[in-house]
This record gives sequence, structure tokens and C-alpha cells, in this order.
Amino acid sequence: MRMPPAPLKVAVIGAGYFGRFHAQKFAALPDVRLVAVADPDLERARAAAAAHGAEACADHRALEGRVDAVSIAAATTVHFPIARFFLERDVHCFVEKPIATTVEEARTLVDLAARQRRILQVGHIQRVLFNALGGRALVRRPRLVEAARVAPYRTRATDVGVVLDLMIHDIDLALAAIDGDVVNVMAAGGAVVSRSEDYCSARLIFAGGEAASLTASRVCPETERTMRIYGPEGQATLDLQRRTAAILRKDGGTLVRDDRTAEAGDDLASELAGFVTSIRTGARPIADGTDGLRALDVATRILAQIGGR
Repeated sequence: MRMPPAPLKVAVIGAGYFGRFHAQKFAALPDVRLVAVADPDLERARAAAAAHGAEACADHRALEGRVDAVSIAAATTVHFPIARFFLERDVHCFVEKPIATTVEEARTLVDLAARQRRILQVGHIQRVLFNALGGRALVRRPRLVEAARVAPYRTRATDVGVVLDLMIHDIDLALAAIDGDVVNVMAAGGAVVSRSEDYCSARLIFAGGEAASLTASRVCPETERTMRIYGPEGQATLDLQRRTAAILRKDGGTLVRDDRTAEAGDDLASELAGFVTSIRTGARPIADGTDGLRALDVATRILAQIGGR
């Protein structure tokens, strides 16, 4: 009789807003053991770990040799050194978006994960919903993507500007929808209440002539997360807040409408369960290190246009 796999030993690095949720989701997954939560604020680490019977520690380096995988939900500025530490020790890494602060750092992590044959997944969580609604099959051969992602101002996640906080989600989805490299970037944006940019509008031109127009703001009175994808055979309108898609497809001389709704679900739990599956089977993650690198590269070029880098 085949024995069940040994529980995967996982730690969460960072016990802030997202880190607490990561700990909760990992603790609920079958065949996973949440070993520890690490955060320089030890009391915060203890609060996140206690509910799940996990250890708390102030220094992630104390976990060397004790875990199979880590989930890095710490500040963006420390994604690179933490991920490098664990990848160098043959530990699989889930890294919240953005993968790192520079393209050079991201490329180092991608190369290191490949050399060590470890899973490196990036937390582009909107891929879960995008795929649930139909993903790339929504519109064949897309030529234009338009996206708006705006929200009220909040004090968390202000260690980065709106491009790396919000727009990077739609950068990633545009790259997932359209094949090819981005050959030109035009952007405008600026700050309102933060030290970094609070609003930005960008236009991406792809090697095949396709385009993406993206708008992001974190100083709006209401929340909006919409995307429109156009191609020669139809168009799709996605409301990522309401989890719906309305598709119009050419049928002879008319357009036929197809409405879809993704069931309410726990996208983070699905994302982290997929990470565990990739570790177990070697399957490609829903968004791997290369995806994170490509999104960061475009985001960095946008920031250079608006003076945010």
C-alpha cells in the first residue's frame, strides 16, 4: 500500500496584513504543516502563529534546515534577500508581488530557482480569477487591452507606489493575455498624499503591434477593477470586483453574448494550494518567477517614465 506523502513543512515570513492570511490558509491545507511565522516584530509573529500551533521567531534565518517551503509576505524591499536565502538552501519560495524591487534582483531569483530546481511562485493573485473566468480563451488573438484599477487611499502597502501596489496586477494580466514582448512604454503619473506615485496611466506597445492601456489610482473615492479585451473576433468586459465577464463574439453578421460569473471563492487559498501542488508534482505555477520578472520589468519602465525610479 502506498504511504501518504509526508506533510510539507512551511513557514510564513512576514506577519503583517497579508502574512496573517497566508498563515491561516497554509494551516488549513491538507498534508501541510505550518512550522513557524517569522517577523522582526516578535509579538506580531506570535499573534499570527498562536492560532495555528506554530512557532514564532524574529529572524527567518532561524528556520534554516527546518522547512521545505516558505511564503514571503514581508515588505517588498526585503523580498530579494529573504528569497535568495531560502532558494540557496533548496527551499521552495512563494513571494508576494512584486517579486523584488529591481529587475536585476528578480532575474537573480529566477536563475537561482532554476539552478536549484526549486519552485518560485509570485503572488499575482488576480490570475486565479482571470483563469476562472476563461483567461486567454475569452478573446482569441487580442489586439487591445484596457484596464482600470482604482481604490480609496489606505495606509498599508505604502512602501511602494501605485504601480507596484495596484497596476502590476493589470500589467501581469495584460502580459498573460497578449503574447510577445513590450517594445514601448508611455506613462504619466504622480503623487497626491504619498512620497511615491498615487496615480498612473500607462500605454504598452507589444512587438506584434498590440497595445494595453492601464490606469491605476489609490486616491479615488470608490473601488473599480475592470478590464476590456478586444480582438478581431470579439470583445470581453471583465469586472474583477464582481467576478463577472461579458463576452461578445462574432457569429455570422451579428454578435452573440456570453455572460460568465466566477463563483465566490477563496482565491488566496487556491493560489497557495496551487503552490503546494507545484512542489508535489513539478507542475508550472500559475505565475512563476519569469512571470514576476516580466511584470516587474514593465513596471520599472513605467516608473522610469514618471520619475518614480
